[in-house]
Amino acid sequence: MKPNNLPSCLKKREILNDPKAAPDLLVEHGRAFLNAGHLTDALDFFVKAGHPEGSIEVRRAALDQGDVFIFSKACQSASSPASAEEWRQLGRMNLIAGRYLFALNAFRQAGDEAGVAQVLAAQGPGKNQADPKDEASNHNHSHDETG
Repeated sequence: MKPNNLPSCLKKREILNDPKAAPDLLVEHGRAFLNAGHLTDALDFFVKAGHPEGSIEVRRAALDQGDVFIFSKACQSASSPASAEEWRQLGRMNLIAGRYLFALNAFRQAGDEAGVAQVLAAQGPGKNQADPKDEASNHNHSHDETG
């Protein structure tokens, strides 16, 4: 399946909700979405297929992209806990990108108090927590949407 032949949202929903969907077909769709960079959709197909190897691939891609949410979800679906170093890597990437809420979450997951302190210091005076409203403007939520 070529990335430009990804199923529409309705077709995707139909496939994912089909109790008789063939695992091979689900994995094929998962790979197509993964290759197109649609990590959330890829993970949905791999989970439905019971394909932990695919979830691990999504996990690696999310780590490379600094996507805390998808990384966490992929770790859960693959039943493979993240290491403190992986969380620190995510924290550093998000701190550099100015996504303080994600950085804060990652450093807390790592148990890295020095990283937490770095995030709080980077926010500047007057803030003692990352502001979720700022995150919405800093994080591109459309990177994994299809339609």
